[in-house]
Amino acid sequence: MVDFAKAIEAGMQAHEEAMLARKEIRGVFQDLIDQTSAATHGSVRTFVRPPPDSSEPRRVGTPPPPESYESVVVQRASTEQRHVLFEFRLSEKGYPVRLRYPRNEVGCYSREDLEAALQNLLASPHAGAIFRRLLDDSLESSVEGESGTRVSVSP
Repeated sequence: MVDFAKAIEAGMQAHEEAMLARKEIRGVFQDLIDQTSAATHGSVRTFVRPPPDSSEPRRVGTPPPPESYESVVVQRASTEQRHVLFEFRLSEKGYPVRLRYPRNEVGCYSREDLEAALQNLLASPHAGAIFRRLLDDSLESSVEGESGTRVSVSP
């Protein structure tokens, strides 16, 4: 005889494990946000942007929307200039997490995988170019010459 009660218990346990994994993943992203702010002396704001709303009704016969990814966005603190650093998608169980950025897609199966992938991403030319644009613009807008004219600063 099938033991549905045992299956329900297993499902509730799986739910608890998934919630813990998702909390851990969000904690890693929060560490990234905090350290980005510290490394840029508050010049760059980092935040998670939710996926586009795909709950809108569709007409019969229309294809489903593409997979929805959340985004980690970096923004120059003094303006609205912003860039998507990477997109991510959690699985139903939390892990694996899929990270996606230009010419790369990485699957992370543990906290260690996720931290290593994020570290590699931040050290990449893609992220370097984004931060350089944000920080250079920030430096240029905050430095003025003696006559009050803006002076370009090269690090």
